Amino acid sequence: MYSKQKTFNIVVNHLRKQGRKAMAEMPDYGGCMYRTPNGDKCAVGCLISNTDYSRTLEGKVSDFIYDLVPSLQMHDCGLLCSLQHAHDEPTMSIEEGLQSVAEAFGLELPPIETTINCAVETAQSASLATAT
Repeated sequence: MYSKQKTFNIVVNHLRKQGRKAMAEMPDYGGCMYRTPNGDKCAVGCLISNTDYSRTLEGKVSDFIYDLVPSLQMHDCGLLCSLQHAHDEPTMSIEEGLQSVAEAFGLELPPIETTINCAVETAQSASLATAT
C-alpha cells in the first residue's frame, strides 16, 4: 500500500506534466474521463494500469470501481475519491484542487519547480538509457 503522500505526489506530478484535466466531449461521462481518446488521464486514471483499464470504467466514480481495479487497491480509497472530485470540479483549477486535497489530508503539495525538475530529470534519464 502506498502512503497517502506518495500517491498524492504521483498524481501531482502527472497532472502538472499533463497540464490539463482529462476531459472529452462525451456527454455520457460528463466530460471527465479516466482516459481520454487523446491519451490524457485524470487524477485517478493515471494510477490505473494498462492491464486494469477498460472503457467500461468510464462514467463510474472511483469508490465504485475501487474493488474492481487491482492497481487502485494500492492507494487509499478516500484520497482517490477526493482527488477525483478535485479533478472533476469545473470551478477549480488543477492547482486549486490539489491544494484543497493537500489541506484536507494534511499532505504537502510539492513546489511546482520540484515537479518540473523531476519531470526533466526523468526525461533526461530516459534519453540516456535509450542512447546507450
